[in-house]
Amino acid sequence: GYYFTVMATSSEIHENPLPSDIEVNSSLKTEVVHTDDNTCSNGENTFNGENDVVEAVENMDATEQGREENVVPEEDGFTEEENKLWSIVQETPTDFNTWTQLLQLVEQRAKLSISRRVFDAFLSQYPNCYGYWKKYADLEQKLADNDSTIQVLEQSVAAIPLSVDLWLYYIKFIQSISKQDPEYTNNMRSFYERAVGSCGLEYRSDKLWSSYIEWESENGSFPFIVALYDRLLATPTQQYQQHFENFKNLVSSVSPVDLLSSEEYEELVKEVEKTEDAKEKFDEEGHEEKEEDKVTEKRSEQEECTTDTQLQENKTNDTEMVENTEIQ
Repeated sequence: GYYFTVMATSSEIHENPLPSDIEVNSSLKTEVVHTDDNTCSNGENTFNGENDVVEAVENMDATEQGREENVVPEEDGFTEEENKLWSIVQETPTDFNTWTQLLQLVEQRAKLSISRRVFDAFLSQYPNCYGYWKKYADLEQKLADNDSTIQVLEQSVAAIPLSVDLWLYYIKFIQSISKQDPEYTNNMRSFYERAVGSCGLEYRSDKLWSSYIEWESENGSFPFIVALYDRLLATPTQQYQQHFENFKNLVSSVSPVDLLSSEEYEELVKEVEKTEDAKEKFDEEGHEEKEEDKVTEKRSEQEECTTDTQLQENKTNDTEMVENTEIQ
C-alpha cells in the first residue's frame, strides 16, 4: 500500500519478517517520561539528544514544503482572538498556557492551513508533547487525507521514538486504512517490528508487546507468537510476571505440533525419543539389579538359616556333654 512506501525508507524494515530473522536494537536508551495526554515530558530529552530535536524540526519544515500543494486556501487568516494569542507566543515562545489556548481555538475552528501553521510552530518548540502530535494527526485525517496524516505521524515518532503511546496510535491508524491490502499481514508485521525496534526495550513497553501478540493471535500463527514470547520474556518489563503466566497458559492449552515450527517439532520428537530410550535402558538395568538383589538376599537368608541351625546343634551337643559329665 501507499503507506508502506513511507515505511520502506526506514532501515528498520525487514524484507523477511520471520521472527527468527529479526534483531532488536539493544543500544536504545530506556528512559522515558510518561505524562498526561495533553502535557509534555520534562527534564532531559527522552530520546537521542538535541540532534534528534533539530532533525525532527527540520523534517517538519521539509514535510510542510512538500505538502504545500495540498493546502486548502483560507478565506481568512487568524481571528482577532487567535491573532492576539499568536502575537503573544511569537514574542514569548515559552508561554505554554497561551500556546494551549491558541491550539484549542484553531482545533475548534478546523481551518487546515491555520491549524498546520500553529501546530507546526508549537511542536517545533515542544516536540515532546505527544498528546498534541495525536491531535495534529486527527486534524489532518479530518481535514486532509491519509497521506498527510501519515506524514504527521512519521514526524511524531521521529521526534519521540520511545513513545509507546504514539507508536500504538500510529499502528491503529495503519490497521484502519490497510486491512484490504493483499500484503496486509506482512506489512503490519514489519510495522510492528519497526515499533518494537524503536521502543520495545522500554520498561513500560508492555502495551506494545501485548498488542503485537494479540495481533499475531488474530492474523498469524502460533510459531510467530512463541517467537514473540521468547523475545518478550528476555526483556525486563513492568508486567513481566503477567506475560510469563500468559505464555504458560498458551503452552498448556495448545499442542506442541501447533506451537512449534516443523523443524523445531522434529527436533523435539528426537529428544523425546532419546529420553524414552534412555529411560527404557535405565529401567532394564534397574530390573536386572533388582533380580540380582533378590538372589543375594535369598542367599543371605539361607546362610543365616544355616548358621542358626548350626548354632542350635552346637548348643544341643554342649548340653548333652554337660549332662553326661554330671552322670559320670
